[in-house]
Amino acid sequence: MNPSSAIIPTEKHVVLIGAGNAHLGFVRRFGMNPIPGVAVTLVSEASVIPYSAMVPGYIARDYAWDEITIDLVRLCRR
Repeated sequence: MNPSSAIIPTEKHVVLIGAGNAHLGFVRRFGMNPIPGVAVTLVSEASVIPYSAMVPGYIARDYAWDEITIDLVRLCRR
């Protein structure tokens, strides 16, 4: 068996409650550089959320809804 394809058991499980900016940044960085043996779960009421810094631009009609939203399912699957 190829060592790089071996299944590594989960030793730690990080659970993030809420999809705030810090948690989203963590999920993004973890996805780019995962730690073997660590699993991450993001808990959120919604599967799509607006990026808070762009909400004023949405209200002013500078941006459309699909331009300011973050698809949490897609982010976490990556």
